[in-house]
Amino acid sequence: MKKKGKRGKKKENRLTLILLLVAGIGLVSGGLLVWGLGGGGEEPYLVPPGGEGRPILSPALFVGRTARAYEAAKKYPELMDKVWCYCGCVRNSGHRSLKTCFINKHASYCDVCMLEALEAKKLYEEGYTVAQIRKAIHRMFGRR
Repeated sequence: MKKKGKRGKKKENRLTLILLLVAGIGLVSGGLLVWGLGGGGEEPYLVPPGGEGRPILSPALFVGRTARAYEAAKKYPELMDKVWCYCGCVRNSGHRSLKTCFINKHASYCDVCMLEALEAKKLYEEGYTVAQIRKAIHRMFGRR
């Protein structure tokens, strides 16, 4: 068996270093994407929104814009369940979708939740598809 000279060991060390750097960059990029910090994509998170089965709170509990937002969520719960909320509740409170914000009083004190629901309702009633609504909401409320 032939012994490796200094050059052989240097090449081996360089290759190992390159592989470690590539792996590290991949891990960091993947972590940013999972936490919604990657930017530029269609969706901020890897897991699609949805799966919220609990009912929306009654709009009668609220007044003004807050009541209108709860009415929008009550009228179109399936739509709200297919849209992400961009107030941070997905990460901070474990919400599954925009619909989750309206199962309790969370949305009543969050302008982002209310504005998203009202915009989603408006676009839906204008004939936009769910995919178009999700893109519009992402452009309006997603991180820049």
